[in-house]
Amino acid sequence: MKLTTIFAALLLIAFHPLTALEVKDWKSENEPVIPDDVRVERDVAYLPEERKEKADLYFPTTEPIGGKFAIVLLMHGGGFNDGDKARGREVQLAVELAKHGYACMSINHKL
Repeated sequence: MKLTTIFAALLLIAFHPLTALEVKDWKSENEPVIPDDVRVERDVAYLPEERKEKADLYFPTTEPIGGKFAIVLLMHGGGFNDGDKARGREVQLAVELAKHGYACMSINHKL
């Protein structure tokens, strides 16, 4: 494939409008909305008792195929000096994964 064809395809992908996803304000201070088809368990301990880091678990409300969910682990970004599992971007990603049939564990980690 020619380099110009590859470059044109990348431009098309980069500037194509997002129609399948609802674009949200990731930096909004408002509490993200959790839809009825997603179950959330907040601040679940996943480390020894003395550690303060917790996890939020997101599940679809539908029965998993074969009785088991595929699981996605989310670790917030922030360069190991900032970030939180409960920020809008992380919550929205976990909700979208759960709506598509995945269980999701979004964790806080030591900064």
